[in-house]
Amino acid sequence: MIGDDQDIRIASSSEASFVDTNGDTVSAFQRDLTLMRAVSRHDLAPAHDEAISVITGTSWGL
Repeated sequence: MIGDDQDIRIASSSEASFVDTNGDTVSAFQRDLTLMRAVSRHDLAPAHDEAISVITGTSWGL
């Protein structure tokens, strides 16, 4: 595989919620928190098209 992307997308929210390690839902708004996330996206391509195979004729999957 070859390819990559240097783009990082950053988002923040003071209204979002998350599940802590105890399984409890935590509201950022109620706790006066700001939640942030950074997403790095990558674009990959095969170096050789022969490396890709596709299954057809099935009723399961996407």
